Amino acid sequence: MPNEEVKGEQHEIDLSQIPKATLEGHMWRQEGIYLHCTSCPFNHGTFIEPGYQLYGIDDNGAPLIRKIVVKN
Repeated sequence: MPNEEVKGEQHEIDLSQIPKATLEGHMWRQEGIYLHCTSCPFNHGTFIEPGYQLYGIDDNGAPLIRKIVVKN
């Protein structure tokens, strides 16, 4: 019966308890404009603007990114 109402329990969810995404505490690798984590068992990452590069990881595991400057 496709239009039958489903009855059950309802719960309030406190979204403030969900951890915030952070770039710290990971090992990062750059592929083009994408930074991806190589230390977690699941695939995740973030995009960076073209013209920037990953040049290291700080003591907290946050990526260090710099603008590429071309000198003529």
